[in-house]
Amino acid sequence: MKHVGTLLALLLWSQSSWAGPIELRQLVEFKWRGLSVATMNFAVSIPAEDAPSALNDANEAPSEPSVLIELVGQTTGPLRWLQDYQATVRYVQMDSQGLVNAFTLVGTDNGQPERRHIVFDANRLPEVQLFDDSTASQALAPQADWLGNTINPLGVFKKMLLAAARQESCEADVWGYDGKRRYRLTLRDVTVAQRLTHASGAAALQAGVTGYAYGCELTMHSQGRQSATGQAAKPSFMASKIAALWPFGDSDRRLLFVIDVLPTASGHLAEIGEIQIRTPIGSIEGAVSR
Repeated sequence: MKHVGTLLALLLWSQSSWAGPIELRQLVEFKWRGLSVATMNFAVSIPAEDAPSALNDANEAPSEPSVLIELVGQTTGPLRWLQDYQATVRYVQMDSQGLVNAFTLVGTDNGQPERRHIVFDANRLPEVQLFDDSTASQALAPQADWLGNTINPLGVFKKMLLAAARQESCEADVWGYDGKRRYRLTLRDVTVAQRLTHASGAAALQAGVTGYAYGCELTMHSQGRQSATGQAAKPSFMASKIAALWPFGDSDRRLLFVIDVLPTASGHLAEIGEIQIRTPIGSIEGAVSR
């Protein structure tokens, strides 16, 4: 019951304190010791509120799926020698109230196709509707004790952006599930230097608006992580060193996000000002393209 309450609190939090729509569109290149290791394109469009839309002719609220978050990433440089990976992942809202959502993935792992589609509902266990993977023959099966504490992993990014727009705490402690792995995710507030972010050149912004910087740290914990069976063989010593840059290593991964927020007449425009990923072999820095 406690876990169900935690999840419901997270869902209610994400629907309270109206912030207007949030938009973020940006390409980020990640570098380690000056070498490019990955790129990620962020496309986010979070509506003003998760409320039923106008009724149709049948007197029913439409419930067409809506993509709120899309991340397109691929490995580059030396990391690609060992892990040639590219994927598009999406957070899809499945109902008009925003209580049912899906995690989707389409990509390739060293040339082998991967596809996943998982539906999340606060009142049910995650439902794996599609799972094709190059290193796991079947998905990690949801277990009864997951009910009420296991969410779409992109949900924590949505929460972070909402917290940034509302200038509220981003703190959370949940478990993310992507079909292949289940892992603990925590968010904590981080104080960042308040640099002025000016709204010059943006027609949608109010005249003279100045933005603000918001900090939040995401930790992907290794302890307690569960993985689907059939993983790849243990890598060589050199491969394991480079593999320390991979998100799912033997230790925790901490990601610091600094988000610049620009209020507009109707909502908020967000930009990623900085990303730092701490790994056992050094920090990965997100070089932001503007």
